[in-house]
Amino acid sequence: MNSYYYTVYGLILCSNRLLPELILTQPPSAGNDPVIVSFEERSRNIPLPPPPNQSPYYVSPNKDTEGRPLVKAWCDDNYLFVFYLNGCHFVISRTGDTIKCIWPSKIDFGYVIAQLLGPILGSILQLRGILALHASAVVVRGRALVILGSHGSGKSTLAAEMNRQGCSVLSDDIAALTEYDNIWMVHPGYPRLRLWPTSAEAIYGPEHGLRRIAPGYDRWDKRYLDLGEGKRTFETQAQLLRAVYVLDWRDPPPDVIQVKPLLKREALVWLDALCYSQSNYDRRKRAQRLSNLERLLNSVQVRTVRPTADLATLPELSSAILNDFEDAVSRE
Repeated sequence: MNSYYYTVYGLILCSNRLLPELILTQPPSAGNDPVIVSFEERSRNIPLPPPPNQSPYYVSPNKDTEGRPLVKAWCDDNYLFVFYLNGCHFVISRTGDTIKCIWPSKIDFGYVIAQLLGPILGSILQLRGILALHASAVVVRGRALVILGSHGSGKSTLAAEMNRQGCSVLSDDIAALTEYDNIWMVHPGYPRLRLWPTSAEAIYGPEHGLRRIAPGYDRWDKRYLDLGEGKRTFETQAQLLRAVYVLDWRDPPPDVIQVKPLLKREALVWLDALCYSQSNYDRRKRAQRLSNLERLLNSVQVRTVRPTADLATLPELSSAILNDFEDAVSRE
């Protein structure tokens, strides 16, 4: 069986299938164990593993037209079980060192990889004690700027606009943070940004030409921006984290873009809510995460951003954040 090694979010993956979205790397040295990822495609006639015989610890608020949750997750002493309604299933070891993915042949493999690179690896990072935020990250003047927000808040859209304005992209969907002597670093993700067609059109116009992530899966129309094409740039090295900007879309939206500092207690609430986490079944993990966040807030500025409701102001929003960030960096 072939093995392919990749680096993403500071992790090394060992996969039994090629993953074209990721950057190939050499097998790790002894003592630097990779995350073993195994993929198994199955015919729809072969039954998939049943979930554990207990209540799920997570039920997605997003539902299909019949009111069924799109994702459920269970756990036992050894594994997490993340089951998608469309039949894509992930089994994750509680030690954070193995992932098994089983999916029906009707699902495009691009969709499977997209879930791996988002919530599944977010779970792995959390299990390994690495702080993982729901965020995108760009590099400005040699420092990392993290854009934090809930699902659908426009993190990737804003990162794409910043990239259009000359910033290198460091990561999309997950900002994986590690601490070295009170300095926090953001690890690179993979050289793509994922965008909905409306976002792609707002930035690049109706003839944006961005390809679908999963062209064989009609129910999911998300596109990707290849950061290896043209003047688009991707940063391959971990960068020093300088500031976090939280996208706050609470109603009513303001008439003008607002960028304001957050008090530490307010910032802690935002960061805690927007971490990848399964710690509602493990109090020790939650305590560890809160301790990490408190140390992070001693080193990094957190600011809130209140955008207007008009997508046409996206360039202005990007400029407002970048100007604020550059002012902070210039005072170092």
